[in-house]
Amino acid sequence: ASNYQTSTGLSLGSLTVANNYAGTGSNIVLFENQNAAADNQLAFFTPAQYVSGIQAQRYVNGVASSLVLNPLGGNVGIGTTNPLYKLAVEGTIAAREVKVTAESWADFVFHPTYKLRTLGEVEQFIKTNNHLPEIPTAAEVKENGVSLGEMNAKLLQKVEELTLYMIELKKENEVQNQQIRELKEKNLNNK
Repeated sequence: ASNYQTSTGLSLGSLTVANNYAGTGSNIVLFENQNAAADNQLAFFTPAQYVSGIQAQRYVNGVASSLVLNPLGGNVGIGTTNPLYKLAVEGTIAAREVKVTAESWADFVFHPTYKLRTLGEVEQFIKTNNHLPEIPTAAEVKENGVSLGEMNAKLLQKVEELTLYMIELKKENEVQNQQIRELKEKNLNNK
């Protein structure tokens, strides 16, 4: 049985234009032949509960593909009727990969002029502010959300700073180990 129930329609050879998709009202369905269940269907419909909006699906070999929304601009909402961003999703998004482009990256940490805080300064900042420098507070994240690109750059900055601290600690450790060896040798020579 077909989901396409045509109350009014026009058939032009292999192209059928129908109004009233599944009996829901002001909708247009285009399909290549008079069999509504056929492939290569394109359906546009405006859900009755919304003032405006278009949903489009093209079926190829029984699979929906090539969904294009608002090609002339505006915002698209999934699970929301008031999208404030180009794509606003009210709910969870699952993806195999997300690519975020960034204006800047944290390589500046390795530049010779970069002023790395001392660990004492970082400790004092944490005691005073209860968060890391350059990282937003929990309240700021709750209010404003997180920009993934910006946050990844900030987290990379912290990883790079930690790397510099570890390098410095390794150097200090090597100096201390040398001093311990010298003291042991001196102690053995004094016996």
